[in-house]
Amino acid sequence: QGEPGILTTPEPLILFKNFADSTLEFEVTFSIELNELRDMEWAASKLRYSIDEKFRAAGIVMAFPQRDVHLSANTPLEVRLR
Repeated sequence: QGEPGILTTPEPLILFKNFADSTLEFEVTFSIELNELRDMEWAASKLRYSIDEKFRAAGIVMAFPQRDVHLSANTPLEVRLR
């Protein structure tokens, strides 16, 4: 489906670039009719909103980075409550 401001010729290109920590990396390349410099930012923003909306409709949730914290058990951990 076409997005407003994004040209269908040349056809947009979506590349699966890499597997990364908790993510799949894609690159989207598309052409727009540029009347003002801000048109590029506007079209890219609209496309991101559209992708997010379609992901939500399909039940796809974006992963958030997770970190593990390892505490040393050699000494007691002091905990203060306010």
